[in-house]
Amino acid sequence: MFFVAVSGIVGALIGSYTSDRWGRRITLSYLAATAAIGGLVLFATWRYLLTTSWILVPFFFLYVGSNGATVFGVLFSEMFPTEVRTTGTASALQIGRGLAFIPPLITAQIFPVYGYAPIVLIGAAEFGLLAVWAWVFKETKGKAILEIDAETKAMAAKSRGAEA
Repeated sequence: MFFVAVSGIVGALIGSYTSDRWGRRITLSYLAATAAIGGLVLFATWRYLLTTSWILVPFFFLYVGSNGATVFGVLFSEMFPTEVRTTGTASALQIGRGLAFIPPLITAQIFPVYGYAPIVLIGAAEFGLLAVWAWVFKETKGKAILEIDAETKAMAAKSRGAEA
């Protein structure tokens, strides 16, 4: 647990620092890519490293990168206008939490037959997809909250106009 906590703190500190310097999308993208690479290395070396302490190296990168959540929360919440930000963010996150019961059910079916390796590979693939998906969000670095709100409202109005 100590190892997970230390690598998580390292990832959170790196993510928090670079989010303000480089932007939220690039930070989320490289953190997710770091986790994906750590997962791929872990998958590829599982049999060889399982009985050595070297297995901690890919785990370290996996856990450092998985702390992109420090960036995701801010990036995600800024997609909602201020008037509905709390409701929109909380609702979306609670729906996600509600659906979080599904992966353990899938894991329980995969593990007895195939072991941990495919589970690690699926996780690495999901982090890889997140690294790409980060670019779907608009960049908000250096923008005032009122400017972000105006852009979000304009996009929503344009979308409603397209639907009519």
